[in-house]
Amino acid sequence: AGDIAALVRSSITELCTADHGGDQAKIDKWLENKTEEEVRGWLLRSDRPIFVIDGTDSINAAGCHDTRGIVLMNYIAPTQWLRGCSSAMLAHLERSMKWQGIAESRLVSTATARGFYEDRGRQAYGDAIPCMGVTGQPMKKRLQIRTVIRDLMIQRCSWQCWV
Repeated sequence: AGDIAALVRSSITELCTADHGGDQAKIDKWLENKTEEEVRGWLLRSDRPIFVIDGTDSINAAGCHDTRGIVLMNYIAPTQWLRGCSSAMLAHLERSMKWQGIAESRLVSTATARGFYEDRGRQAYGDAIPCMGVTGQPMKKRLQIRTVIRDLMIQRCSWQCWV
């Protein structure tokens, strides 16, 4: 919990300057619920799996979604900026949602991450909304659940052919 909280806090503070502009009041508001104690509570919830990408000495990324298909968290360590960790985490979150039969993924993007999410097939919808002291843009993406089923069928078929 402490490692995840530290990752989230450093990601917001160091990478999301397009959103908070270095304004300490905005940063403090955003970090309000990003404490070790709060993250420990998140980890205890069975309806919101939290995934991490481990690095050599620390966590490189942390992500979470709920049972409605809402991405609640996709943060990376500042040292992993533009190294593929956020893409890998988002892909994993989408696979997890597909396995649960969720047909559409939604999230509220920061200004910092909006281009990242658009490049990965998400579309803005609705008006920007205030979120934790900054403004966020609701975004969504249709998930191809049939792809998972087809991939499983192909995988099962290849196992049967080799048995």
